[in-house]
Order: sequence, then C-alpha cells, then structure tokens
Amino acid sequence: MPDVLDIVIHRGLHCQIAQEVIDYDLQSDHQPVLVVLSGMPTRLKPLAPRRLTDWTKFTEKLEATTPTRPIATAADVDLLADDVTVCVKRALEEATTQSQPQGRGLQPPLPPGIHALVVEKRRLRKQWQQLRCPTLKSQLNRLAERVKAELQDLATASWEERIDDAAGDWQSTHRLWRQLTGTAAPVRPLLASDGAYKYVAEDRAEVFAEHLERQFRPNPTDEHEHVATVEQHLRAWQCAAPPAVSYGRGLGAPVYGDTAHGCLPDRLEGGARHNAAKAGKNVLKPESYRPITLLPTISKVFEKLLLRHLTPHITPRPEQFGFRAEHSTTL
Repeated sequence: MPDVLDIVIHRGLHCQIAQEVIDYDLQSDHQPVLVVLSGMPTRLKPLAPRRLTDWTKFTEKLEATTPTRPIATAADVDLLADDVTVCVKRALEEATTQSQPQGRGLQPPLPPGIHALVVEKRRLRKQWQQLRCPTLKSQLNRLAERVKAELQDLATASWEERIDDAAGDWQSTHRLWRQLTGTAAPVRPLLASDGAYKYVAEDRAEVFAEHLERQFRPNPTDEHEHVATVEQHLRAWQCAAPPAVSYGRGLGAPVYGDTAHGCLPDRLEGGARHNAAKAGKNVLKPESYRPITLLPTISKVFEKLLLRHLTPHITPRPEQFGFRAEHSTTL
C-alpha cells in the first residue's frame, strides 16, 4: 500500500540491492519482503589490492628523469634531494600496477552434504510459513539443530587443519599469529607530570615530548672549565672550512650527502617516530615506552650505496665490531 514503507538498513555493501514483496497466504496484513543482493555476500574482510612493480620499467623511468645540477651551496643540496625524491616516487608509481586478489577473502563453499541440509531446511521453512503445520515446525527445528551442529563440526575441523598447516614452517606460523592478533590495540592513557590522565593523541604526544626533554637534558657537572674548553673546541671546529674532497673513479658526485659542504638534506634527517611498550612495564608511564624512529627509505638506500664505495678504502681496526658485516654485539 502507498502508506507502508519497507526500509532496508545496510552498511558496507558494494553491490546493488532490490526489494521484492513475496505473496504468501498469511493470516496477516503484512507480507514478507525479500532483499536481493546483486553479488555474493562475504563474511571476511576483503584483502587489499596486490601491488606488482616492474623494476625494469622503474629503472628506465628513473634513468630518463633523474635530475642533476651543479651544487654550489647547501641549499642546492636540499633542492636536488627534493627533486630526486619526487622523481623516485613518480617512477615507482608509474611502474606499479594493482590487481584485486581473486578467490581469497570470500567464504569457502559448504560441503555437498551440509549444503543439501541447508536447502532442505529452507524448503521446510517455506512450507511452514504457508501451512503453519505443527509437524512441519517440529521437523524444521530438528533440521535446524542438525545444520547448526554440522556447521560447528566443520568450523572445528577447518581450525584444526589451519593449525596443522601453520605448524610446518615459521612463515605460516607468523602469518597465523598476525591474523589472530590483528585487532587494534586499545587506546591507553598516559600519566602526565601533574598526575592527570591524557587520552587525546595531541596530549599524549606532549607527555612524550616532555619526558624526552627531561631524559636528554645534560647532566649537571662541577667541571665548568672542562665544559668551556670542549664547547670552545667545537665552535672552532664548526667554523673551520671543510677539507677538500676528491672522489675516486667510479664513485661519482654524491646526490644526497654533500661532503664538500658538510651538510645532509633535511628530507633525509627526518623520520616517523613510534613508541613501543616495554614488556612488564606500567603502560601508563611515558618512561615505559621505547622510542623507535623509522628513517626515510631513500636515505637508507643512499647509505648502502655510499658504503659500498667507501668500504674498499676503509680498513677498520681489528678490535672494532660495530658497523661491520658478520660482527654482532655478542662478539
């Protein structure tokens, strides 16, 4: 009737829906409404698009568009670093394609036996809605309980099979652990210096900043004369002209770190800082977190390329174990 509204409330659907009124002979003025989806419903979160990079195309794009210019000042180093960074990102975007994974993320089909029970249960439900027969209702209830038990047995068997598959190698175990612990961590407050609890992200950042400022404050000392001597030496060293640098064959002019001007581009000095909670510590206190800084990827690549050229010309002392290949802190 025109004065009756059939409303469907849905969320997260990426397909078209339609409503159909089913003409059942019921002892009521209300008729059931069937909502039809144009796609297959899913119970699992769809996977992110798969990224595939053509590294040959990336290399060709990068070689054709990499900028170069004479470097006369420290500002020129920053400008060239910005241009090269933009060039690398653009070449990566042009050489990368995305594809939607097929088959994964969808609910697997039911076994034929359980599927036949579900079809029979739906048939009995339709008959009971038309006839309202007590015998059909009893049969429908028994069949619904059987389907529920079969589905529970299937879920248990699938879970045991999943655990057995993950026990074969470390990668499968790690993937299973990531899936089980993928829920978002709760937002914990931080205890500020005034004893108040801070929940907002901006307030929590201020608590961490205040803690780091106290932590990195110079320790008090009575050796004022020694401190003055060190500061004077540092000021004289900073004001002195940097030594001339001659690059060996094959080394070429550095793109980022400019040794002649003694500077490092600002783009390479920044990083994304994260705080990881220490095990067994009070998570309400800022000193219970370990700061971790994620450096720019291009900066790490540049360091590896530069180290490859410098290593043949530098022989570390035998007792040095830091920053050396095949040497650990235990050694």
